[in-house]
Formats: sequence, structure tokens, C-alpha cells
Amino acid sequence: MSFITKYCLLVNSYFSIYKRFYKDFNSKYSFAKRNLKKTLECPFELSIIQPIEFISPYTKQSQIQNLKLAANKIEKYIILPNQIFSFWRIVGKPVTKNGFEKEDINHKKIQDHGENLRQLSGIIYYLSLLGEIQTLERYNYPTDIYSEEQRIYPLGSDAYISYFQKDLRIKNNYTFAIKFKFIVENNHIKGSLFTEKKIFPNKINFKRTDYKNYKEILTRINRRTVAFSKYKNLK
Repeated sequence: MSFITKYCLLVNSYFSIYKRFYKDFNSKYSFAKRNLKKTLECPFELSIIQPIEFISPYTKQSQIQNLKLAANKIEKYIILPNQIFSFWRIVGKPVTKNGFEKEDINHKKIQDHGENLRQLSGIIYYLSLLGEIQTLERYNYPTDIYSEEQRIYPLGSDAYISYFQKDLRIKNNYTFAIKFKFIVENNHIKGSLFTEKKIFPNKINFKRTDYKNYKEILTRINRRTVAFSKYKNLK
């Protein structure tokens, strides 16, 4: 990749981030705010457990550290009725000055901008589907890189993120508060949605159609299509 191409991509990236900040600043959105003083009892729980998706054998410790750091930030937020949860507004830019560790890939330290946090955003999205929380913004991975034997979560339940260019945003459409909590262990991550009042988990159907070079997923809840995802096949 030439210097000019890299420069153009960098400029485009900064422009996209600025545009997002400007749009949010001028919007009427009410974003969830960090609140350390107020404690709310949210005794009801929906949860899922997944094995951690390690990028390479060299990234295990840095991934666990980064997942714990991002999870800790998210847990400090209570999402009140009509408030919006934005992954990147809460987690911040995943760089070393914010406490995130670089990825050690093939013994080279690489600064990642969301790769090892995408499992966390996917769990939040999946919990939102289970709890029928409104999704305002979500992207799927462009390519399905797994075989059925390797797959650790349903195709269509992922949430692809890239710092402030591709965000995960959900809105608390209930009349009571909600919050997320996580347990990150050596090989597994448990994500939980806690609510002030009891809600019952949805039955989710990820309806899949395979084509020659790609596949499509219709995410259906109670016979309603709530999301569409398209994935290229891995060549």
C-alpha cells in the first residue's frame, strides 16, 4: 500500500469520526451516562457464556486484559429508559494511553482498533436480541471465516465494530433501567443483562440462506425480521 493511499485512508477515517461526533453533538439523543453515586437494584438476569475467541496463541493475555478493561467501563453505566448505549462512547479509543494493551501477533506488537473487543460487542448485541432491546446501529462481519465445527456463536449474532466508524448502539425501550455485567475468565466470557423488572428471553431464529459466494441471515423474533446480515464466504 502506497504512502498516498495510507494517507487518504487516514484522512477519511478522521473525517468519519469527526462527522460522527458532530452529528451526535447536534442530535437529541440521550446517551447513557456514567453514574458511580447511584446504585440500582437490577435483580433479574439474562446471560450467555462463550469461549473467548483468541486471535492467536500470542494474544491470550492481552486480549483478556483488554476485554476486562472494556467490560469494567461498561459495567459502570446504568441505561435508564429511552437512553442510548453507544459502545465507543463508553469504552473509548482502544489505545495504550487509555490502558489497552497492544496485540502480540507473531511477536510483533500491533495496536488494534477493536478486533479483540468485537466478541464483547457481539455478546451485548446477542443479549439485546434476547431481551428485545431496540438496536439502533449494528454491523455484521463482512466475511464468515468459520466452519460449522469452529463456530462459537450463531452466525448473525455478531456485532462488527471499528472505533467510532462502526458502532454498536442500542436504546432502552423499557420503562425501567437495565445494565450489563461480565465475567472474563481464562477461556470463557459470561455476559449478563440485568433488569429492574423481569423480562423473558426471546426465541431467536437465525434463518440462513447459502449462495455460491456468500450467505444471508435473517434474524427473526416472534415471526418478525429484526436484522439482515450478509457474509462473503472465505476463499
